[in-house]
Amino acid sequence: MRELEHEAEVVQDTLSRDGSAKISAPAVLDTLTRFVALLDASEPERLKALLHVLIERITVKKVLAKRSIDTIELRLDEKVHSVLDNSEADGRKRRGARATAAPDLRLVI
Repeated sequence: MRELEHEAEVVQDTLSRDGSAKISAPAVLDTLTRFVALLDASEPERLKALLHVLIERITVKKVLAKRSIDTIELRLDEKVHSVLDNSEADGRKRRGARATAAPDLRLVI
């Protein structure tokens, strides 16, 4: 539990230093949930393009001769929402439903 608290402090410190706006956990969860649904319904080439939109940076750490993922930074900005909104609108057009507005998240975490 202490380790998680330390990680949370590190994240908070990083976010406060980079000038990013704070966003709520439910807004992040909603965006990622929508994005996962889109990924699940996508063909391999589209999947690759969508991941490039979502992922800002991946850092790798090397310990001895082993490499592992250290961090993955996600982009939750207007470009991601545009992709989500357009894809969801296309799906609703096929089903005959209306589009709804998405929350505006303009931040890199």
